[in-house]
Amino acid sequence: MGFSDVFVAPMQAVDDSLAETGPRGVFPMIEWKGIDNVKVATLTGILTGRDHTDLSEGGEFGRLLDESADVAEADHKEGPWIFQFPDSAVAALKDATDEEFRDVAARWAATDELQADQWSREDAETFLREVQGLTRRADDADQHLYVWLTL
Repeated sequence: MGFSDVFVAPMQAVDDSLAETGPRGVFPMIEWKGIDNVKVATLTGILTGRDHTDLSEGGEFGRLLDESADVAEADHKEGPWIFQFPDSAVAALKDATDEEFRDVAARWAATDELQADQWSREDAETFLREVQGLTRRADDADQHLYVWLTL
């Protein structure tokens, strides 16, 4: 499980040099362990009602992964990497109600990806609430939400 920072930044500031140094001290962020593009793709599927369980070739999960593809990476294959939180997930989280949070958190925490890392529903809900604060900052500043991941 790697270390992750979820952060808000303008698109033009996200490049390979930022992947190397990370967003700490530069952009508004939260720190979480183990957030990767697979977890974000699964979350996006749950938030948008898309079939995140369709693992077939050319299936919906592959399309969800494509939406959170790397946008920047360091010069080596072991990372760190930066990938964008899909705008559809950001929009859904920004305006989510308490009831929606509880439902999404429970469904996301029950996925294989989060179960493998021993996340509880409470962990998932806490993460989602912290990310919601960042989604609002991103929306207010017309910026995007990203994840910086290092192993």
